[in-house]
Amino acid sequence: RTPSRARDDEEPQRDEATTANAPELPRAVAASSSDDLLASVHRAAARNMSQSVTCIERAREGDPGLSGRLSVRLMIAPTGRVRTADPVATGPMMPLARCLARAMATWTLDRSGGDTDAVITWPFELGLH
Repeated sequence: RTPSRARDDEEPQRDEATTANAPELPRAVAASSSDDLLASVHRAAARNMSQSVTCIERAREGDPGLSGRLSVRLMIAPTGRVRTADPVATGPMMPLARCLARAMATWTLDRSGGDTDAVITWPFELGLH
């Protein structure tokens, strides 16, 4: 079995649930990933929402009008440990992407099954506030 490969050309879908200060939790973009794995990443994102909010608040201290899209490409071990978290962004969004990637690199998912690494691109969309 080969690892799942993320596709950058797919449009991310976003969940409807948000809080006043928190970004929306998007669905991951991944080809051939199981729903269980995607749900596991989503749960980890929800558990670690404060890390994302901290990164966004710090980024907006330096640029109050910061908005745009970025992604973090995760390589997840069969044990659920995030092996790598690579920022995918351009221009002014890159510092925020780096902060989010550093935070996500500390996550452990409740991943079950699978005997190979999975690669998932997790998108963020930051709107004007």
